[in-house]
Amino acid sequence: MIYKIFIPKSAQIQFEKYIDYILEVFKSKQSAKNLIIDYKQTIEVLSRNAESYPLLDDEDLKKKNLRRIPFKKHRYVIIFHIVGQDIVYIDAIYHMLQDYLYLLK
Repeated sequence: MIYKIFIPKSAQIQFEKYIDYILEVFKSKQSAKNLIIDYKQTIEVLSRNAESYPLLDDEDLKKKNLRRIPFKKHRYVIIFHIVGQDIVYIDAIYHMLQDYLYLLK
């Protein structure tokens, strides 16, 4: 099954902040480009296999049907939930060093 991916403005802004950080602090266009490529590849995998990712372990977040998919090459994670039969809603994007379980509550 192919899922439609919905990325709200809030998640887009989160990701753009990570890109801006890399460009401003590390001054590395290549690193930013690599992160963007990894993000796009993660979205592609998500569009094909969203249901295969388990619910988050936290009981409160599990009630919200939240799941996560890690980026393949970078330490970032997309938090999402499935709406209906064919829509994936991206709730947030975090660096794995962030306490995203706490931030999601």
